[in-house]
Amino acid sequence: MIALLMLSLAFGAALIQVSVPLHWWPLDLPLLIAAFAGLARGGGWGLACGMLAGFALDTLLGGPVGLHMAPLAAAGALADALQPGVNRDQPRLQLAAVLALTLFHDCLLALFARRFGVPQYGLDRLVFEYGLPRLAAQALASLPLFWALGFLVRQRVFLDPRQRQVKMIRRWP
Repeated sequence: MIALLMLSLAFGAALIQVSVPLHWWPLDLPLLIAAFAGLARGGGWGLACGMLAGFALDTLLGGPVGLHMAPLAAAGALADALQPGVNRDQPRLQLAAVLALTLFHDCLLALFARRFGVPQYGLDRLVFEYGLPRLAAQALASLPLFWALGFLVRQRVFLDPRQRQVKMIRRWP
């Protein structure tokens, strides 16, 4: 059940990202979902969510195949690798991990865009008009989003039956 939730969240984030009518949107919801899946669940969930969201972005936006999928999958895999070292209850560690994953994703995306011939309009514009506001927006959005997603994931409906707490029925003597 948790697999269906995480993958539908990744696909839904890609759909929201594509449907935003603005020319530039500072929030990268698929990246935040892949980061949450990797940091909270581990075990390949970040990679799977990143690949699904990236494939949906590549398909819906039309462009070179792999332009969004490869950086999102790599960021999700890095989040999976960081999962044992990040305390999920420490917001500052989550924030640091999201900032590192955003930088890693954006650098890979810039390299792939350069490789595929997508114009980037110069390094100064990429860093100051795109990179720094994007880092700030990702950092501000990550903490409430991670709290809400963590609350949703901890619900009894989405837990594995083997991990649910057993209810004890006590008899009165």
